[in-house]
Amino acid sequence: MEEQVITETVPVDDGSNGCAWPAQGEGSGNQEYSTFCDGTWARTITPENEQEYFWTSDGGTWTSVDPTGSNENGVCWAREPFAQAPEAVKNAVPFCA
Repeated sequence: MEEQVITETVPVDDGSNGCAWPAQGEGSGNQEYSTFCDGTWARTITPENEQEYFWTSDGGTWTSVDPTGSNENGVCWAREPFAQAPEAVKNAVPFCA
């Protein structure tokens, strides 16, 4: 079965460094939260399944960086889209082999 990938955009809706998600520990319930956000790159987690997501921003809208495959640990991403990402993001990405 082929995995379906959905690209999502999230508008920046607050003045918190341009980040659209609450920081880790500031959200409530199963609300998606960020573990890193610098206004250009973000890594978010959904608490109910601990799925991680990676995002880039053009200054007004966040766009997801979609996974490119899966391996024994779950979904994985290609290295190319993260070439300009900060080390905090690169170190968190499960890259495909």
